[in-house]
Amino acid sequence: MSPSSCVRASNRGCSNAYLVNRSECLPPHTLFLSILYLTHISTPFRSIVRHSLARVISAIASVELPKSAWPELLPFIQNLCAASSPIHRESGAFILFTILEVVIEGLQDNVADFLKLFHQLLHDRESLDVRLVTVRALGTLAGYIDVDDKAEIVSPFCRMCW
Repeated sequence: MSPSSCVRASNRGCSNAYLVNRSECLPPHTLFLSILYLTHISTPFRSIVRHSLARVISAIASVELPKSAWPELLPFIQNLCAASSPIHRESGAFILFTILEVVIEGLQDNVADFLKLFHQLLHDRESLDVRLVTVRALGTLAGYIDVDDKAEIVSPFCRMCW
Protein backbone atom coordinates (compact mmCIF):
# COMPACT_ATOMS: atom_id res chain seq x y z
CA MET A 1 0.00 0.00 0.00
CA SER A 2 1.44 3.33 -0.97
CA PRO A 3 0.89 6.66 0.75
CA SER A 4 -0.96 7.89 -2.32
CA SER A 5 -3.47 5.03 -2.12
CA CYS A 6 -4.12 5.97 1.52
CA VAL A 7 -4.63 9.59 0.46
CA ARG A 8 -7.04 8.56 -2.30
CA ALA A 9 -8.92 6.27 0.09
CA SER A 10 -9.23 8.90 2.79
CA ASN A 11 -10.33 11.53 0.28
CA ARG A 12 -13.19 9.24 -0.70
CA GLY A 13 -14.24 8.87 2.95
CA CYS A 14 -13.82 5.11 2.64
CA SER A 15 -14.42 2.34 5.10
CA ASN A 16 -12.28 -0.34 3.48
CA ALA A 17 -11.41 -3.40 5.60
CA TYR A 18 -7.93 -3.47 4.08
CA LEU A 19 -7.37 0.03 5.40
CA VAL A 20 -7.42 -1.09 8.99
CA ASN A 21 -11.18 -1.75 9.09
CA ARG A 22 -12.40 1.70 10.14
CA SER A 23 -15.70 3.49 9.68
CA GLU A 24 -13.63 6.66 9.27
CA CYS A 25 -10.18 6.59 7.73
CA LEU A 26 -7.29 7.98 9.70
CA PRO A 27 -5.41 10.92 8.25
CA PRO A 28 -3.34 9.50 5.39
CA HIS A 29 0.03 9.83 7.12
CA THR A 30 -1.17 8.15 10.31
CA LEU A 31 -2.90 5.32 8.45
CA PHE A 32 0.12 4.65 6.29
CA LEU A 33 2.52 4.73 9.23
CA SER A 34 0.37 2.56 11.47
CA ILE A 35 0.13 -0.13 8.80
CA LEU A 36 3.81 0.17 7.94
CA TYR A 37 5.06 -0.09 11.51
CA LEU A 38 2.74 -2.91 12.51
CA THR A 39 3.86 -4.94 9.50
CA HIS A 40 7.54 -4.35 10.07
CA ILE A 41 7.67 -4.77 13.85
CA SER A 42 7.53 -8.54 13.48
CA THR A 43 10.38 -8.71 10.97
CA PRO A 44 13.58 -10.08 12.47
CA PHE A 45 15.52 -6.82 12.49
CA ARG A 46 18.11 -6.10 15.13
CA SER A 47 16.59 -5.24 18.50
CA ILE A 48 17.51 -1.55 18.19
CA VAL A 49 15.45 -1.29 14.99
CA ARG A 50 12.49 -3.17 16.51
CA HIS A 51 12.64 -0.96 19.62
CA SER A 52 12.73 2.19 17.48
CA LEU A 53 9.68 0.96 15.56
CA ALA A 54 7.97 0.22 18.87
CA ARG A 55 8.60 3.78 20.04
CA VAL A 56 7.08 5.16 16.83
CA ILE A 57 4.05 2.89 17.31
CA SER A 58 3.84 4.20 20.87
CA ALA A 59 3.95 7.80 19.66
CA ILE A 60 1.08 7.16 17.24
CA ALA A 61 -0.80 5.31 20.00
CA SER A 62 -0.41 8.27 22.35
CA VAL A 63 -2.55 10.28 19.94
CA GLU A 64 -4.90 7.57 18.67
CA LEU A 65 -5.72 5.43 21.73
CA PRO A 66 -7.28 8.19 23.87
CA LYS A 67 -9.63 8.85 20.95
CA SER A 68 -10.32 5.10 20.55
CA ALA A 69 -9.09 5.49 16.99
CA TRP A 70 -6.83 2.42 16.81
CA PRO A 71 -8.88 -0.52 18.12
CA GLU A 72 -6.71 -3.08 16.30
CA LEU A 73 -3.55 -2.19 18.22
CA LEU A 74 -4.11 -3.98 21.54
CA PRO A 75 -5.31 -7.26 19.95
CA PHE A 76 -2.31 -7.06 17.61
CA ILE A 77 0.04 -6.68 20.61
CA GLN A 78 -1.64 -9.57 22.42
CA ASN A 79 -1.20 -11.78 19.36
CA LEU A 80 2.42 -10.71 19.04
CA CYS A 81 3.02 -11.57 22.72
CA ALA A 82 1.50 -15.01 22.19
CA ALA A 83 3.54 -15.78 19.05
CA SER A 84 5.81 -18.80 18.89
CA SER A 85 8.90 -16.70 18.15
CA PRO A 86 10.71 -15.14 21.12
CA ILE A 87 11.57 -12.12 18.93
CA HIS A 88 7.87 -11.50 18.33
CA ARG A 89 7.01 -11.91 22.01
CA GLU A 90 9.77 -9.50 23.00
CA SER A 91 8.58 -7.00 20.37
CA GLY A 92 5.01 -7.21 21.65
CA ALA A 93 6.12 -6.77 25.24
CA PHE A 94 8.32 -3.83 24.28
CA ILE A 95 5.52 -2.13 22.35
CA LEU A 96 3.25 -2.50 25.36
CA PHE A 97 6.00 -1.19 27.65
CA THR A 98 6.53 1.91 25.48
CA ILE A 99 2.79 2.52 25.20
CA LEU A 100 2.41 2.33 28.99
CA GLU A 101 5.17 4.92 29.30
CA VAL A 102 3.20 7.50 27.31
CA VAL A 103 -0.48 6.49 27.38
CA ILE A 104 -2.75 5.53 30.21
CA GLU A 105 -5.92 7.29 29.12
CA GLY A 106 -8.14 4.69 27.49
CA LEU A 107 -6.14 1.73 28.84
CA GLN A 108 -7.59 1.54 32.36
CA ASP A 109 -10.12 -1.12 31.34
CA ASN A 110 -7.30 -3.36 30.07
CA VAL A 111 -5.23 -3.60 33.27
CA ALA A 112 -6.50 -7.09 34.15
CA ASP A 113 -5.75 -8.29 30.60
CA PHE A 114 -2.27 -6.77 30.79
CA LEU A 115 -1.60 -8.54 34.08
CA LYS A 116 -2.64 -11.90 32.61
CA LEU A 117 -0.43 -11.25 29.60
CA PHE A 118 2.49 -10.22 31.82
CA HIS A 119 2.01 -13.37 33.90
CA GLN A 120 2.45 -15.49 30.75
CA LEU A 121 5.42 -13.47 29.54
CA LEU A 122 7.18 -13.66 32.91
CA HIS A 123 7.17 -17.44 32.54
CA ASP A 124 8.73 -17.39 29.06
CA ARG A 125 11.27 -20.21 29.12
CA GLU A 126 12.94 -19.34 25.82
CA SER A 127 13.91 -15.73 26.24
CA LEU A 128 15.42 -13.72 29.05
CA ASP A 129 14.75 -10.56 26.99
CA VAL A 130 11.00 -11.26 27.03
CA ARG A 131 11.07 -11.59 30.82
CA LEU A 132 13.18 -8.45 31.31
CA VAL A 133 10.98 -6.27 29.09
CA THR A 134 7.93 -7.64 30.89
CA VAL A 135 9.35 -6.62 34.27
CA ARG A 136 9.98 -3.12 32.89
CA ALA A 137 6.39 -2.97 31.62
CA LEU A 138 5.05 -4.18 34.97
CA GLY A 139 7.05 -1.47 36.73
CA THR A 140 5.57 1.17 34.47
CA LEU A 141 2.05 -0.18 34.98
CA ALA A 142 2.58 -0.30 38.75
CA GLY A 143 3.24 3.44 38.71
CA TYR A 144 -0.35 4.02 37.58
CA ILE A 145 -2.03 1.84 40.19
CA ASP A 146 -3.79 3.88 42.85
CA VAL A 147 -3.59 2.80 46.49
CA ASP A 148 -7.36 2.18 46.48
CA ASP A 149 -7.04 -0.15 43.48
CA LYS A 150 -4.20 -2.32 44.80
CA ALA A 151 -6.37 -4.90 46.58
CA GLU A 152 -8.60 -5.23 43.53
CA ILE A 153 -5.62 -5.82 41.24
CA VAL A 154 -3.15 -7.64 43.47
CA SER A 155 -5.55 -10.34 44.69
CA PRO A 156 -6.36 -11.88 41.26
CA PHE A 157 -2.72 -11.55 40.19
CA CYS A 158 -1.51 -13.41 43.30
CA ARG A 159 -3.99 -16.21 42.62
CA MET A 160 -2.52 -16.57 39.12
CA CYS A 161 0.97 -16.89 40.57
CA TRP A 162 0.13 -19.68 43.01
